[in-house]
Amino acid sequence: MRQGLVIVNTGNGKGKTTASLGTLFRAWGRGMRVCVVQFIKHEKGNWGEIQAARKLDIEWHAMGDGRRGRWRRERSSAKIMTSCFSTR
Repeated sequence: MRQGLVIVNTGNGKGKTTASLGTLFRAWGRGMRVCVVQFIKHEKGNWGEIQAARKLDIEWHAMGDGRRGRWRRERSSAKIMTSCFSTR
């Protein structure tokens, strides 16, 4: 059985998205299944990294409303997290 890996990047200041994308692209480039879940960025945002992910067919979920600590209902979040890591 293959095992998955969840990496959570947290901290103050800048660099979390950059670090995450570096790891994501290395895995994606090797044919691994990847998924991004962002808990702060607004769910309707259209940032450059989200546009790139769409073009590369990378699953991306922005869960927030743009303010720290305020993201969609826990059930909805758990459902999305589960779908990201279920086998296809």
